[in-house]
Amino acid sequence: MLYVFILFLIIGFKCDDLTTRQMYDSMARLHGDLSYPDSWWQERNECFNSLSPNLVDTLDIGWQGMIKYWKSRGSDNDTWYSCDTDEKDWFEKNCTMQHGIEMAIWEPCNYVSNLAYDRLVVEVCKQEGWTLGELDVRRIAEAFSLVTFGSSFMHGSGETILGQLQDTASNNLFAYILHQASLLNIPYDPIIHDLTITPRNMSAAEIVEYWLDIIETKDVTEWYDDLRMIDIPSLQKTFSGLLTHIMLLDFGFNATVDIGRPFMDLLGVEEEDKDFIFELYLPLLQEHIGHIKLSILEKAELTENTIGSVIKLLYAFLWQEHVIDLGGLNLTPEANAAGAAFTPKLNAFANNLTRWDLTVEDVQLGGGYPGYAGCNDLIPHAKWHAQTSAALSDMTRLMDFVLKLEKRHS
Repeated sequence: MLYVFILFLIIGFKCDDLTTRQMYDSMARLHGDLSYPDSWWQERNECFNSLSPNLVDTLDIGWQGMIKYWKSRGSDNDTWYSCDTDEKDWFEKNCTMQHGIEMAIWEPCNYVSNLAYDRLVVEVCKQEGWTLGELDVRRIAEAFSLVTFGSSFMHGSGETILGQLQDTASNNLFAYILHQASLLNIPYDPIIHDLTITPRNMSAAEIVEYWLDIIETKDVTEWYDDLRMIDIPSLQKTFSGLLTHIMLLDFGFNATVDIGRPFMDLLGVEEEDKDFIFELYLPLLQEHIGHIKLSILEKAELTENTIGSVIKLLYAFLWQEHVIDLGGLNLTPEANAAGAAFTPKLNAFANNLTRWDLTVEDVQLGGGYPGYAGCNDLIPHAKWHAQTSAALSDMTRLMDFVLKLEKRHS
């Protein structure tokens, strides 16, 4: 009996009463590891505590809510099914019972690969020399931490309605908060800042605060109705605004229109959103920053930083499955294995272009989550999670650099 107890202490949960740690260890076991790496856990908690004294505890309440949702098998009209249910029609068809904290996990690779976003938050914590204010950096990092939780909830729960809402909202939010952060030097206008004609009900930073408050103060059964109040533009529309902002600063209005249209076509941006960007957003933004004349050195720096960042971001979109139409090429085993092997090389090349140094190497190598080697070789969407984790640190620094240039010329 004593032997069994000692063995449990060795391979079981670490001596940590946080539900999050127990959940992370359980997630690692889905892919053959005994536990989530101690060094990653320590870096996560040190980072989160430096950002906000409540963030670790708030997210712990969130994981408790997810467990409760499983135990109740969801809610009315939103079922979290057991693995003995008929197989779902998804690319990753491997419903598995998670050990430790037992629950049916419908997409194990897509589920666990979200832990790479925690490594992204750690990267943000390690970066220095921000033009953005401390609170702005904090809200951006908190938004990234919500992707870890929200997307895990969706892929683990078999795309429950609550899970889908959290996944979509958290993905839209990470682009939206970077977009608004880069506009802090421009007087508020809903067309520019909110990407809409009339003001949205909350800014991106306010959405982060609101979402964390929901997790902390509301029962999981109440989350759906409260999260539906969040109003965020689509990921594609926001990235269109964000990247044409950079082009406008670097190349001018006419060149931005010429370059921007095929770029938006690639990302599958809706025609209505394209019209908004070119007919309303860009002309108004031109009024605010059109006078800025960058030096040759500034243009070179902006161009290199943008190319390096966008290469990594576009590579992530190749594996998103529902944005860039490759006719199923990105779903083949051969393409996935080759894509996983190519990821470190592509990121190393892009990192040589950008003017900042990234320190969380595991994410840049395509990892940052337990089981990454097996998952990246087979599952496209797992690479989307890992690669966006690698790219969003660059996009954050890039938009901070844009803000720096515009402040310099204001």
